[in-house]
Amino acid sequence: NAEYMGPLNDSSEKLPMHFIGQRMPSLLALDHHEQYLATFKGKRYVYGMGSETRDFLRFLNNNKHPARPDIISLTTCEHHGTVWRRTLDSEQLSHCLNDIQEYKRHKWDYIQLLRNSTFCFVPRGRRLDSFRLLESLATGCIPVVLSNELALPFESVLEWHRFAVILDERTLSRVPSILRGISPEQINIMRIQAAFVYRTYFASIQRILLTTFKLLYDGLSPRPATREMWNSPPGAIADLIT
Repeated sequence: NAEYMGPLNDSSEKLPMHFIGQRMPSLLALDHHEQYLATFKGKRYVYGMGSETRDFLRFLNNNKHPARPDIISLTTCEHHGTVWRRTLDSEQLSHCLNDIQEYKRHKWDYIQLLRNSTFCFVPRGRRLDSFRLLESLATGCIPVVLSNELALPFESVLEWHRFAVILDERTLSRVPSILRGISPEQINIMRIQAAFVYRTYFASIQRILLTTFKLLYDGLSPRPATREMWNSPPGAIADLIT
């Protein structure tokens, strides 16, 4: 299991340690054609907070499409203990067991799904936030945020709409058509911006801490960095990097 650092930024996002310093694709290769339009692999909750959003993701999966499967959304109901089984009737349990079997197939490696997808679903978990947000950025996948009321990391200065797709959880059925409607040119622009933001502000503990320090300093400074400085190379913390 991955180890996590505690709250490091203004949304208490937890950073997966094995993704710190993840090498991203070359900016010159960001327009390559990915195998999938969008992917997700993770738990779905059959009860409690976050259950409706996670549960619906399985209906977006079209990996058995005879022509071209482009959305791979694999979910498992399986959790520690047996409480999850007791919340299901026999038909629901049968669906869950089928999902679990597909989920565990060796073909569906989580990291490879991220790296071979244009978009990656980032739904809420038991909490509003999810470590999938930074995992997506680290692998060059554009995050599709599905968590209403989530405070995104450093959102007071970073323009997330430029490198992430932020959608309302209540309109999940429209997600495929929305993603298919984004042009290849816009996708390339978003991926380049995502690469810049990740490398500049999230690629290491040092950069996350420096970004936090810069935000605090700017709150007291008569001449804080502008939003343009934050969202354009070399970034607002360039003068702090040694």
